[in-house]
Amino acid sequence: MFFILSSCSFNYFLINFYVDRIKGTIVSNTLSSQFAEMIAVMSSSPTYSYYGPKRAFTIMLVVSGIGALLLYVYFLNDSLVPVFIFVSKFGISSAFNMTFIAQN
Repeated sequence: MFFILSSCSFNYFLINFYVDRIKGTIVSNTLSSQFAEMIAVMSSSPTYSYYGPKRAFTIMLVVSGIGALLLYVYFLNDSLVPVFIFVSKFGISSAFNMTFIAQN
């Protein structure tokens, strides 16, 4: 559990630094990032309850990994970067929230 918490927290806080680097206003980027986090927090508990801890963490970390991989591949396409950040932020925020659910 310590490894999952460490990797989720590192990636969770790292993606927040990356939001400042994308094109667009800081307000629109922050709103997009926080909207992804809001959806992730609302969906993490039902996902954890329905799939169980092992499958729920796997699903959300794969979603975050897919978003990060697509962000790496299509980094120069300015119109798709916010979408990939949204996907990565959704996956890692949900996994980060599930670490606190799993500890109770």
